[in-house]
Amino acid sequence: MEILKYKLLNKKNFLALSLCLPIYIITAFGMQPFVQGLAYSAYLFCFIYLWFVNTKLYLPKKFIIFWFIFLLAWILPNLYNANSSRLESDLLNLNVLYVHVVYLTALLFSFLFYMQSEYFLKFKKFYLALMLLLLPLLTALFLKTIFLEFENPKMRYEPYGATPHWIGELLLVFALVLFYLKNNFLKFILYFTVFFYFHLLEVRAGIIALALALGILYSSHIYTYLKQKSFLFLSIFFFLLASLLILFKKYLYIAFDSIFYFSTSFRSLPGGISGRLHQWQNAIEVIKEHPVSGIGYWVNPFPYEYYNIMVGHPTHNAWLRIASENGFCLALICISIVLLGLYLAYKKKLFFELACLVSIIFYLSFTTRHLSINIMNAFFYFILLRIYFFKSSK
Repeated sequence: MEILKYKLLNKKNFLALSLCLPIYIITAFGMQPFVQGLAYSAYLFCFIYLWFVNTKLYLPKKFIIFWFIFLLAWILPNLYNANSSRLESDLLNLNVLYVHVVYLTALLFSFLFYMQSEYFLKFKKFYLALMLLLLPLLTALFLKTIFLEFENPKMRYEPYGATPHWIGELLLVFALVLFYLKNNFLKFILYFTVFFYFHLLEVRAGIIALALALGILYSSHIYTYLKQKSFLFLSIFFFLLASLLILFKKYLYIAFDSIFYFSTSFRSLPGGISGRLHQWQNAIEVIKEHPVSGIGYWVNPFPYEYYNIMVGHPTHNAWLRIASENGFCLALICISIVLLGLYLAYKKKLFFELACLVSIIFYLSFTTRHLSINIMNAFFYFILLRIYFFKSSK
C-alpha cells in the first residue's frame, strides 16, 4: 500500500513537517500562549531552512510591495487603538500582534520558496505527507473521543484538552488532502470516519464544509465525464438526481435534522445555528461604530456590554472579526484576495484548489479565527498562493 511505502522523513517533506510539528507540541503541552508561540516558531526554522538550502530562491518584488501594504493595513489601526483613550485599548495585546505578523510572514515566504523549488512540481506528495503526519494524532484523538462517549455520552468532548473546533480544523485539512489517496476503498472508509468524528464533536460547520468540497470535486469529474457522452445523457442524469431528492426529501430532512438539530429550539436555524446570528450582530454593530480602525486586534470578547447581545462570546466569523477588530480596510483586502482566488481557481480549472477554498471559507465563517497561523489557515494561504502563482504547462 502507498500509505505504508511513503517516506516522510526527507528534505522534500520539510514544509509538511513544519506545519504539523506545532499541533503535536500544542496537543502534548497545552494551548497556553507561551506554548503556542514556541510551537509555531517551527515556521521560522522552515523559512531559514528553505532560504539556505537553495541560494537561487528569491522573493517577487510585487509580492513584497503587496505584503508591506497589507501589514500597514493590519498594524496601523492597532497602533491607533493602542494609543486611544477607549476602554478597549487596555485589552489590546500588541505582542500577540507582532508575533503573528512575524510568524505569518515567515510562513508565506516559506510557501513562496517552496513553490520556486523543484519540490513544488510534486505538490501531490506534499498533500500526502500532510495526510500521513496528521493521521497518528487524529487517530489518538478519535479513540480518546470514543472512550469519552462511552464514559459520558451527554458531554461535548475535549480529548486531551483539545477543543472540538480545533480538532475540526485538523480533520478538515486531513479530509481535503485525502482526496489524493489512490486507494478508493481506503479513501471511502476514511471519509466516512471523518464525517462520523465531526458528528461526535458536534462540529456541523466541518460536516458542511467537507460536503461542499467533495461536492465540487466529484461533481466536476461527473460533469466532465457526462459532457463527453452527450447533452441528452447529461440531462437525464440531472433529472433523475432531482427526482430522487424530491422523492426522498422527508427522509433526507430527518437525516439532516439528526446532525444539524433543525427542530431543536436552542440550536435551530431560526435561532442562528448555535446563536451565531447574535454574535454576528454584535460584530456588525462594532463595525458600524468603528469602520476604519476597528476596536483592536485580539480584543476578544467584547467586554463592556455595549449591545447586551451574547456578551462574553467571540465573533464566530473570521471575516466579521477581521473587520470589527482591525477595520474595514483590512477586511476588504482579505475578501478581495479570496474572491479573486476563487475566480482564478475556476478560470485555471484548479478544481481541487477551488474546493479547498470554498470549504475553508465556509468553515471560517463559523469559527473564531482571524489571520491565524494554525494549520487550517496555513493550508488556506498555501492554496491561495498556489492559485495565484500557478502557470499552465500548455
